[in-house]
Amino acid sequence: MIRYNKFLSSASNNHAMFIPKSLLEEFALEKTNIHRIYSSPGLWIERYHQHFIISHLPEMDPREILKDLREWLDTHQLVAESIYTRLVTNRPNLRQSPVRIFQESESPYKTTAQEWGLSYQISFAIGYSVGFFMDQRLNRKYLIDFLNTKRAKSECKVLNLFAYTCSFSVVAASMGCDTLNVDTLRSHLDRGRENFRLNHINPQAHGFFTNDVREILPRLRRQRKKFDVIILDPPTFSHAKKIGPFHVEKNLPQLIEQGLQLLSPLGKMLISTNCLSIKKEVLRRDVEKAAEKLKQICKIYTTPNLQDFSEGKLPLTFWVQLSD
Repeated sequence: MIRYNKFLSSASNNHAMFIPKSLLEEFALEKTNIHRIYSSPGLWIERYHQHFIISHLPEMDPREILKDLREWLDTHQLVAESIYTRLVTNRPNLRQSPVRIFQESESPYKTTAQEWGLSYQISFAIGYSVGFFMDQRLNRKYLIDFLNTKRAKSECKVLNLFAYTCSFSVVAASMGCDTLNVDTLRSHLDRGRENFRLNHINPQAHGFFTNDVREILPRLRRQRKKFDVIILDPPTFSHAKKIGPFHVEKNLPQLIEQGLQLLSPLGKMLISTNCLSIKKEVLRRDVEKAAEKLKQICKIYTTPNLQDFSEGKLPLTFWVQLSD
């Protein structure tokens, strides 16, 4: 398993670091070609198989790293079919699709890449996000390890809320679990179905609901549904015409409580957020309060940090298990 060693080799900028050869080799052994290769304050480079994105803050010039990037690729005998730049901003109205600045041939603006041996469709042309959150890598590995402890995976049920393109469900379905995927955008779930097909999983054997999580959770409780794994990774903000906008700071505590009500005994629930204003102590307290309302004791687990993310904030993440 990947040991996520500290970075050992640096680029010309003293603050900029490329991952070492040893870590790159371990990614290859784990059949993972979705990861960061470079991190510095205000600029980082992500790899999606043979495609690379240079993400940068407005004050950084992404072209200044191109020489170092090409030298690093040559050193490690990696081919770049294309290189993109992406402006990083917290203002959704300014977010654009990555801009291609290099291409080896007339390659399309999409590719297929792997994590933990599973395949995912990556698109560089339909928005700011490429359809995959690599900062959840160790949470997907945690899910793999947890499912490996369950004897009857075919009876395991997984609820993926704010499912996006269903990466967690691909993991679960590949191990024989039933999955129910909920997202407000049909286009996201369509891409999720395609990820299922890429891994030779029949999406028709699983549930995909274009719905607001705030509506479907009470419905599932009325139906007395229970799930062995629940994934709760909401956006910071989203529009919803029917029941009003979603604000994670306002809505997350209730979602945690509603999610725990659906959790099977000894099941696991992932709670994750990128919202900078939510502090670890506050989130932990919200989880404990929700468990107290259910008159249960909760155990909270965390995953280690991703060492290829030496710069930039990782999601705040808890895995929660209830015990009577």
